[in-house]
Amino acid sequence: MFGDHNFDSKLYMDMSLKFDLGKVNWAFEKLPRLGSGVVTVRVFEGFVKEYLDLAGRDLLRHDSRDYAAVPEGFLSRVEHAEVKLGVGGAFASERRR
Repeated sequence: MFGDHNFDSKLYMDMSLKFDLGKVNWAFEKLPRLGSGVVTVRVFEGFVKEYLDLAGRDLLRHDSRDYAAVPEGFLSRVEHAEVKLGVGGAFASERRR
């Protein structure tokens, strides 16, 4: 969860709440702390498990009826040549038109 030298704290930003913000905030404020005000790793891990969901668990699949892997006419509407080049091979078939 944390401690690794490559740890990305953005992980916590991507986690959704299992309860409303007020309840989660109240629970966090009530966590037991050391004399210095620090929450121990064990306590924090328990809090995360009880009050937060894994990143992405709140996402739902949505299949759009008008989805197109290569949107018709998209690239021709892009004004900046640098952006068109930056697209790489994603719209290669449309670029040939």
